Amino acid sequence: MFETVIYEGGVYKADEMRDLVEDLGGFVLSEHQMQLEVHMVLAVPVDDLDVIERKAEELLGEIRRMPLAGTEIAVVGMSLARHHMPHPVCDIAEYLRRHGAKSNVIGLARGYGRELAQLRTREKRLLEEHDLVIFVVGNFKDCIEKYKLPLVRRIERVPVVVVGGPEEIDADDVVYVGGVGRKPYRFRKGREITKLDEIVDVVSKIIEERRQELAEDPPVVPPMVVKDRINRELKIEERFTSPMPITLQLDGLRVKAPYDEWADRVAEVEVFGWKLREIADIRRSEMDDHILVKIRPKSSVTG
Repeated sequence: MFETVIYEGGVYKADEMRDLVEDLGGFVLSEHQMQLEVHMVLAVPVDDLDVIERKAEELLGEIRRMPLAGTEIAVVGMSLARHHMPHPVCDIAEYLRRHGAKSNVIGLARGYGRELAQLRTREKRLLEEHDLVIFVVGNFKDCIEKYKLPLVRRIERVPVVVVGGPEEIDADDVVYVGGVGRKPYRFRKGREITKLDEIVDVVSKIIEERRQELAEDPPVVPPMVVKDRINRELKIEERFTSPMPITLQLDGLRVKAPYDEWADRVAEVEVFGWKLREIADIRRSEMDDHILVKIRPKSSVTG
């Protein structure tokens, strides 16, 4: 098992941290240098985390745990119109990023209105490519309960969290966080930051439950190992400038390369003696023609 953490420290001797992580069998998932500081997202064997923490202290840096690292989360607004895409959507997405998630802001094509609100089949497939979906709805309780929750309930394959204005709604089958309605300004005040922390806590709990479920029959190869092998063989992160060209998910990853040109090459990448096509389902994503790789559980590969 791996623990995902972020190392923040100086550029000087940062290579020592990088080398130590690789010597312990871990991975540097991403690295960003900002002037004289470096931020590394690390996947470290759980038993060796104390070694990493001592090294960070030696280098006068800091290790922070990231409960949402290695996840891809969709933050959904009812439309891209300004009255349906308030600041909380962006604030929530950014706050999730600060806790390690890769968040995608998505506006529905026909989510506006009451009787007219719809979730298209393609949108459903797109949202279910993620590890979790957050729907940011409005201030009116009757609109949420009668017209928006039926859209939410169509998402069946991944967990869903609903965020809205009313403090409570009458729906026991939905995970709901209230007190976040439409705001004409950014979340900056103490009570607003506390509400963002509440959303992250709820999401983190669901993600941890999902991780425990996967641990009972985990992917035959950890997604971060597959990411490392794909990048070493195909140099994806050097060839493509998209944010996080290889995005980790709980049970796979997204490769942000054109499907027709790169899918066969990705399928032939070798991991622990297997071709990737032998241990994963590789299909075209609904998002920008990306490559979606879903790693099969051990039971389905090894019998």
